[in-house]
Amino acid sequence: MNPEIINKIVESLTNDSPNDAEAYPYFSDKSYKTFRIEKKNFNDIKKSSANNSLCFIDGGNTELLQSANNSLQLIRVHYTTYKGNKRIKSKKFELFALITAEERDGKVLYKTRLFDNILNINEADLIFDPFDPTIKTGIHQIKISRIGGIARRFCELKLAETMIDGLEKDDVIILDGFLQSSATNEKKYLDALYKKSLDKGIIVSALSKTSTLLTTKGHSISNILDSISPNNSWYYYPVAEANNPSHQADIFFIKLNEKSRYTFRFELYKKQKYDINAVLNMLARNSKDPVFLGYPYGLIEADRFARVSNQEKEYLKMILHTKLKDKWSSLNSLNAHDILDNI
Repeated sequence: MNPEIINKIVESLTNDSPNDAEAYPYFSDKSYKTFRIEKKNFNDIKKSSANNSLCFIDGGNTELLQSANNSLQLIRVHYTTYKGNKRIKSKKFELFALITAEERDGKVLYKTRLFDNILNINEADLIFDPFDPTIKTGIHQIKISRIGGIARRFCELKLAETMIDGLEKDDVIILDGFLQSSATNEKKYLDALYKKSLDKGIIVSALSKTSTLLTTKGHSISNILDSISPNNSWYYYPVAEANNPSHQADIFFIKLNEKSRYTFRFELYKKQKYDINAVLNMLARNSKDPVFLGYPYGLIEADRFARVSNQEKEYLKMILHTKLKDKWSSLNSLNAHDILDNI
């Protein structure tokens, strides 16, 4: 590798100064009203006596069998509930999703059959046109494997709705990701969660491990905020006002530990009543694990137990291979990349 080329790359990267004056968050969707990035919008996370339960939810999925017209996936979702930094409950739920391409009235559709559908997901919500504009990228049809991730998201939202039954007023649900619906039928699951949470006074939120939100000058908003933030734990608000039915959230950026190097995007359902300082103080108390300082341990745990390991995946594939025998090759048609990866 040419050292001169590497030096030029490093120079280009380090010359990209994140110091944006007069910058605003950038949303291509004009329904968002954005606010200028200013130091005055930083707020300290202050001590609070709030001691409500925090229910963390995450999910994972992995593909066990794949061809052009079939995809079999294992979906796993997990919740863990903490109160006063002590785990009080946790449980995982597993199901299998068999996604197939089928003809209906002269059109090809992706249909999903769920096995051990313990969360009672409506299979009709998982019928997709291969060219559905809400999930396709570019001009090409959606790969059938994509539907597994959507099914997992529906399971996460349905689990959150189910968990409300065991929570008390002002307890907090923390999802991994955003409170925005993008795929067809996703809004139905978010709306059901919101309605039930309002009825019982449960706070619905989401925390994203990564944020790709940029400023109007093309820089990472997380980096900009890091460069001008105070040296303590804080939340930044307002960022943007969401006026879109698919995204009913107040948007924050947060730093949950003064010694952490990480800033996260955090969202709260905007039609509920909440005390932002109380919510963030409880999250900050749950974010002291040195493995990932400043990130809630409840989400670390939910991610770990929802994740499907490669060892587990290969074990399940071996069982399927044994059961399917001669049909395995046609149902799991490997492409050239898969073969080359194993050479």
